[in-house]
Amino acid sequence: KNRVRLVARRVVSFRPARVARPAASQSASFASRIASRASRFVRDRTRATAATARDARRTMGGGNAHVSDGGFSGDDRETIGDLHPSRSSKTKVLFCGLEFLEGWNQTRLAVEHAGLSDQIDVVRCDRQDVPREIQDAHVAVPLMTRLDATALQNANALRMVIQFGVGLEGVDEAACVASGIVLARIPSENTGNAASTAEMAVFLTLAAMREVWAMRESVYVSKTLGSPMGATLSGKNVLIIGWGSVGKTVAAMLAPFGCSVSAAKRTTWASPAIGSGADALERALAGKHVGGRVTSEDDSDGATDKNTKHESLRAGLENAHVVILACTQTKENVGMVDDAFLNATRDGCVLVNVARGGLFQPDAILRALDGETAEKKKLAYVASDVAWEEPVNPTHPLVRHERAYFTPHVGGVTDVSYKRMGEIVRDVARVVHEKRGLAYLAKHVAKCSPVNVPQLKQTFPGFPFLEGAPPTTLNGD
Repeated sequence: KNRVRLVARRVVSFRPARVARPAASQSASFASRIASRASRFVRDRTRATAATARDARRTMGGGNAHVSDGGFSGDDRETIGDLHPSRSSKTKVLFCGLEFLEGWNQTRLAVEHAGLSDQIDVVRCDRQDVPREIQDAHVAVPLMTRLDATALQNANALRMVIQFGVGLEGVDEAACVASGIVLARIPSENTGNAASTAEMAVFLTLAAMREVWAMRESVYVSKTLGSPMGATLSGKNVLIIGWGSVGKTVAAMLAPFGCSVSAAKRTTWASPAIGSGADALERALAGKHVGGRVTSEDDSDGATDKNTKHESLRAGLENAHVVILACTQTKENVGMVDDAFLNATRDGCVLVNVARGGLFQPDAILRALDGETAEKKKLAYVASDVAWEEPVNPTHPLVRHERAYFTPHVGGVTDVSYKRMGEIVRDVARVVHEKRGLAYLAKHVAKCSPVNVPQLKQTFPGFPFLEGAPPTTLNGD
């Protein structure tokens, strides 16, 4: 188009001077110009209508999504195709929510780059539209949407629910089993997700200890140099609650800061006496772990005394200058950061959360920030990548507190981790589309971790999962 415009400009520049034309010729020329303008008007209106329709499809996230390359972001990407194309021969992957845009985008790019667009449809919808859209979906990615028995009751084509990450607290596992649906997560190790989330934990820790909001005020409001005075990590005690891939990576990243790291976990700690079989970081933490009994070769049954666990965690909280939550949220630990938890911390403690917002009791944290706990201890700062409700209400008193810093659940949202997880969801969809089955999934998509296979096999003995329609569909249930 640019070349055509350039040539046109040159033609105009070098055309001869206009000469007088006969009246009939002028009239014909005028009519021609009017017709040309009318044609351009119709063409422009047609293009505008098409653009409006395309924008509507893009907002809904439906249809076959294609882009020429991965260089576009956000609303620059174009969605091509109908909102509800014929999917009789295609596997539909439904992202349940409009949050975490890049999860959907990286998955559809992975599908396109693998040449699977004619086999796999990657779509997304608003949370409120999930009950309708999930009816013909074969794979569902829940994100932050609650998938319970009601949401799954009409999902007659659904073979698998896979989270774009680790957290499955919003999915009803029993309902998945009853419907013959495989439920899976993507473990954080080896995908880049653990490293990304651990980096976020370190960032939030430093932001809290250096009082990020007060620094911003000094720059943009008071224009005060040398204020506030922050705290250094060097020489401080840091307690990490949760010893999975994220917790271990946080500990490794904190090592150069010169702080003393301790950790707590639900399961039993390995003993240095076990030797090479113990995790290297666990051996390094010998004598500094809390929250569970340490086992030896003579004590390998994995039993944990609940009272001992509680008392050791309390002792860990009393000594910690910084407490970092990096644990999985379960039914047992929902709301664990309550008045009793905060009363056990030392005065001036910093609290960081890169796990789940459901671990928080926001009113209790607000009281601790204001020094209104039973023992009048004051929480110095809270920095969190997650909230008790998401998206969080920005007017909530805790979110607006001058010593609270919240980020929009972006700990694991990085280029490396999302690209890899998008490829994993694509591979899962391909297994479902080709009816390969569980054994093939376990062998060729190792980064996908099903969590309910034993229960499924017990409920539907001998059924070949992921090799066709769900068992409840075949049984007419």
